[in-house]
Amino acid sequence: MRDNPISSNRRLRVIIPRLPPGKTVEEWWPVTSETDWVQDPYLDNRPDLALLADADVFVGTDFDAAMGAVAGALKAILIPAAGCDLIDPAAVPQGVWWRTHTTTRRLSQNG
Repeated sequence: MRDNPISSNRRLRVIIPRLPPGKTVEEWWPVTSETDWVQDPYLDNRPDLALLADADVFVGTDFDAAMGAVAGALKAILIPAAGCDLIDPAAVPQGVWWRTHTTTRRLSQNG
């Protein structure tokens, strides 16, 4: 199983969709840990693939094979929806947690 701990000397890197004008990250994501928030204007509900290479957390509704292929540091996918129809389970790297409003899953070596 993939073991990809967060280094204690590295800030958490989270990829999020661009916020509406006038909104701040702190308003939408009240997190107290040291975090590098990376806003991206998602195209077709997907971020720039280059941003996923060193992301710890991805927030979005879609995840496909192209995204999984570059997400080497990913630890979690947060899906701001009730369902996960647009998440391809085969594309999610082993050991990555993914959560919707209603479900939490972790892919193991057995799927």
